[in-house]
Amino acid sequence: MFTFGSLYGTAEVSADSYEIPLNWFPNLRLQGGQLVLLGKCASISFNGNGFPTPSKYVCKVAYGDDERLLTEHRNIRNAIRNRPVTILIEIDGGWICAGLAFFAELANVGGMLEFVFKLQSKLPRKLWISLGGYDDWLVYINGTHNVFSSIAEFQSIVASIPKIAKMFITRYEEDVLDLFFYHNDAVVIYTDNIGASYVSTSDLEAHGESVCVFQIDDVTYEFPMYQVVASRTAIDIAFAYISTGRPSSLVKFHIDKS
Repeated sequence: MFTFGSLYGTAEVSADSYEIPLNWFPNLRLQGGQLVLLGKCASISFNGNGFPTPSKYVCKVAYGDDERLLTEHRNIRNAIRNRPVTILIEIDGGWICAGLAFFAELANVGGMLEFVFKLQSKLPRKLWISLGGYDDWLVYINGTHNVFSSIAEFQSIVASIPKIAKMFITRYEEDVLDLFFYHNDAVVIYTDNIGASYVSTSDLEAHGESVCVFQIDDVTYEFPMYQVVASRTAIDIAFAYISTGRPSSLVKFHIDKS
């Protein structure tokens, strides 16, 4: 019998009551018809198991070149789709219940399968930080991430940003500012925490339907020309976002469904 802490108190679970329903995913257990995921957390690094955001848990499983294992994990995905999963995290010799979650997606990344679970309720800030989250801001530039808490720190980070770069900034609130830099041009996209998107804009009438192509890390991005602004303008938008919590000079993006 072991005890795990919960957001709502503590609970006891008998280890004997667990059965492993799927051989290739031993940290996913079944208890009384309820799926339970026994997880561990690394610090925020995008390289290990953990909470990349306060409402999302990523569990990574290696499969290498074993096609049988890859097929089995696809079967796991189908088996757990739409089924609630209780996530227990091992920390300091005990267990913390992160709450109920639902399977969201399965990604295949270089011999690792990433099972992504969306939490029913977002982790409280203090708990998320204790499980490897960051307290203030996270910036990600071309595969490298930094945590910062002040304008001065951010200024130091962006001083050496490459001419060609993909960058995003986020925080506990889970809104995201994406910035794409291509020499002297840039595009900025802000997504708030309810999914609405806002984009940079120059002169729609001057550019019409023309498209601008950015080639960043072997990925081709195509943007309407009217969304392209100067790189310096994009950096100014990022500074405004960090200073006020809301980016400036962006317009709401509407998808034409006609």
